[in-house]
Amino acid sequence: MSVTLGGMTKVLQPTRDYSTWPTKQQAANLIGVSTKTIENYVKDGKIKQAKWKRPAGGPKLAVYNPEDVNRLAHRMSAAVIVDSPGAAPPASGAGGGTSGHEQLAPIGPALNGAALIETILRTLQKTSETSEKLFLTIPEAAQFTGLTETYIRRACQAGTLAAIKDGGWKIKRTALAAL
Repeated sequence: MSVTLGGMTKVLQPTRDYSTWPTKQQAANLIGVSTKTIENYVKDGKIKQAKWKRPAGGPKLAVYNPEDVNRLAHRMSAAVIVDSPGAAPPASGAGGGTSGHEQLAPIGPALNGAALIETILRTLQKTSETSEKLFLTIPEAAQFTGLTETYIRRACQAGTLAAIKDGGWKIKRTALAAL
């Protein structure tokens, strides 16, 4: 489509519908990374970002190309965390996202059946240890309930969620189950 104004013709590009593109938090959840990592992916050109104005109004919202998000989510799902007690910390010292005793290893011939089973059992053991605790920390409570850490922290401070202060907030599992 073209428009002629004052003797000049301008070709109008159809506007793209960004309403189905995920937000930064949604993209981070789908890929399994932090929102800061999403920002770095945009800087590195791994994900295309667009600004979308919601029909209901409000500020423009950053949204991300679903094809890029799905491609990166697929790549991340092809890696598992392997506990390597003898592994040295990353040489950069920049905190590359894993602690000194964890490293990402691809699923495949390098990870034989016994190592894969051992990794799965360790993960299940860590999960069961958390699920048996009587009191949970704020991050554990957020994971248990699916609520944000901010919401849980504010509920503890306001007294609407039964919690004790012991080197940080500790929330009783039964209080969380009652939410």
